[in-house]
Amino acid sequence: MPKASDLLKMMAAFEGYREGRSQSLFGRRYGIRHRAPIFSGAKWCDMFLAECALLAGGKDMLKIVGDFAFTPSHANWFKENGRWHKGAAGIRAGDVVFFDFPDSEPGIQHVGVVEKVRSATTIQTIEGNTSNVVARRSRNLRHVVGYGRPAYNGTSSPSRVPSFPNSVTTGIISELDVRSVQELLIQHGFSVGPDGADGDFGPNTRRALRKFQHAHNLPETDLPDDKTWQELWLAW
Repeated sequence: MPKASDLLKMMAAFEGYREGRSQSLFGRRYGIRHRAPIFSGAKWCDMFLAECALLAGGKDMLKIVGDFAFTPSHANWFKENGRWHKGAAGIRAGDVVFFDFPDSEPGIQHVGVVEKVRSATTIQTIEGNTSNVVARRSRNLRHVVGYGRPAYNGTSSPSRVPSFPNSVTTGIISELDVRSVQELLIQHGFSVGPDGADGDFGPNTRRALRKFQHAHNLPETDLPDDKTWQELWLAW
């Protein structure tokens, strides 16, 4: 089974990512895997965790971290598998932590992964969909409902990139795939133009893609071919 540090490293790579047009990169990829496009516009804190697990350690990582969009179901899964710890006692880096905030409806509403324990009352986490971004947060333990402890064993597992959108080989790319490419380019520091991830595979996006390909010693094809797709996801 994989390492907690692999998962945290992948999550941290997306720090600063912000959802665009009420959709997220992680919801789109989760929706494609589960054949349910509705997830594209859903709350994505747990889907961020699932997609990062898949990227960081493939099916082995996903199997121990969990593959969920709904945080209460995820917490119940840890309970059913004997990996649940109520409250915050004993919490440590790599734990999947579930929150109940006082300004929201009672019950589990949010999830993140513990990066470090800062004090007897505070942890530092990496979270998705916290004010619509991926960010590190300092959280008071009084908001912790409990945590799941994945069965890490310190061995890295091969990453798994989301399925390559084969339509790009024809030059006909769906708007959702274009947005995914644009958001990844932005995350790597390449501007796709003033409109951001708008789903338009126009000259600004092609220019950014060429620059990315050049920077990573890839053929400058102007298209997100298979090698470019892999690099966009994993070159952090």
